[in-house]
Amino acid sequence: MTGIDGVLLRAAELTRSGQHAEAVRLLRPVVRSHPDHALAWCHLAAALLDDGQHEAALNAARRAAVVDATLEWAHRLASLALTELGRPAEAVLAAREAARLKPGEWRCQVALAEALVADGRAGAPEAVDAAREAVRLAPHEARPREVLGDVALAGRRLDDAEHAYRDALRIDPGSEHAGLNLAMVQRLRGGANGHAPGRPTLGFEAAAWALLRRVALAQGVGGLALLFAGYPRPEQGLAWFGLLLCVAVAALVLAFGRRVPPTVLRDVPRLLPRRPLLGLAVVLLGIGFGLLVAWSVVHAFWPLSIQPVAVSWLATALAAVAVLGNRAATRPRGDRPRA
Repeated sequence: MTGIDGVLLRAAELTRSGQHAEAVRLLRPVVRSHPDHALAWCHLAAALLDDGQHEAALNAARRAAVVDATLEWAHRLASLALTELGRPAEAVLAAREAARLKPGEWRCQVALAEALVADGRAGAPEAVDAAREAVRLAPHEARPREVLGDVALAGRRLDDAEHAYRDALRIDPGSEHAGLNLAMVQRLRGGANGHAPGRPTLGFEAAAWALLRRVALAQGVGGLALLFAGYPRPEQGLAWFGLLLCVAVAALVLAFGRRVPPTVLRDVPRLLPRRPLLGLAVVLLGIGFGLLVAWSVVHAFWPLSIQPVAVSWLATALAAVAVLGNRAATRPRGDRPRA
């Protein structure tokens, strides 16, 4: 075993044990000294993913794909990072490339199914086929059955989803993902266990972070444009730009709400106290949005200063910091570094 192989093995052990930051610190010098080592970049991308550094993980995965375009792991990691970043269409393309390069690897099929679900195509035959192929390739792994359940649940096929989650729990009784989603399926069906305390799924939490990123970007960029255009004395016509910005942000939130089952939305208040960073981002974005709406409406009739917009932008900027500071792994990925 070469020196670099030993380092990669140690990094894989650190990642498996949950010491993601330590694995990242160990791997960064390796990729600096061996920039053409594709596997080292993949190990770094996997550690960064588990550490919640999704943009950095995407960059590392893409670097690995540049070094070796035939390495399916690089494309698979890129797909996972893109899904976490709220860019599902790009994630689908990366996952398809991984599956094309190594169709017999169950993790590639899982990544493809996940990306298609995130892109709103859970009902597509490709998503169902990918999830079923992952189960066929890894019949003793729980993760493919969890994803098969996710595909069925997103497509509102509740019987199939319940069956898949129960199979996953038989393989791994400690699977939090399968347990939470099975409880939600039972609540949606109103079955015997339908009144068991439920929580939003891990997939919902990841989708919520993606929504907050989009809202923070739209509200932050739009608010900054208002500040520049309205300093020091805003014209009344800027009020209409502010209202359009508020409508665009509201449309993002409403589109998200329509995709989430009502039972999950009702459980959101239980989630926020357990995820203080998520709750902080929601509150700050809400304050920024409320100030922006109030200023736009009032300024359309009575001229105001630009100060309320500045406060709104500051709240939005703080929310963006909270979003970027999110380091929680919001879902199991079924992807571990390989030595």
